[in-house]
Amino acid sequence: MLAAGPEQARLRRCPAPSCGMFFLARRRDQAWCSIGCGNRARAARRSEQRAD
Repeated sequence: MLAAGPEQARLRRCPAPSCGMFFLARRRDQAWCSIGCGNRARAARRSEQRAD
């Protein structure tokens, strides 16, 4: 079982808009499941900042 195994600390949920997929982080600072999700999250944050 992955959630109880030794890789439990690497299991994360993608915070990108409209994703929420669970993934195993390959790096300590990996936040998103893919490059595309990272791009969408940054674009959403940028457009929200411009709207203010």
